[in-house]
Amino acid sequence: MVCHADSWIHCVHGLLGCHLKLQITVFAAISALLIHQVFLGEFPLIDSYLDPFLSMPIMIGLPILGVRLWDKNFKIKPSLAWGFALTVAVIFEYWIPRFDPRFTADLIDAPFYLLGTGWLMLAQRH
Repeated sequence: MVCHADSWIHCVHGLLGCHLKLQITVFAAISALLIHQVFLGEFPLIDSYLDPFLSMPIMIGLPILGVRLWDKNFKIKPSLAWGFALTVAVIFEYWIPRFDPRFTADLIDAPFYLLGTGWLMLAQRH
């Protein structure tokens, strides 16, 4: 991949390589999730919606970065990412709560899975 002067943020080489924006997105999602889970304590609104939002950039983004160790230009197809997000939303917000009392069905979470996927897709474009 050739980096151009007009896209300087994507041209930082070394540890981060040319795919800086995707790496920043995944790192930001992991950092925010860890800060939220470990340091911030209980915030009901954040607890409900931040985790689904951050889960897609982590669950899809980490494997993309892993594959990019061998194929620098690898990109996941958007249809696969959106399908995965919908599947995760159905599994965790509809199916599992039907038989496991530890899970709560909250269909309002579904848009947050999709928003997280959208954030990842935007980051992957670069």
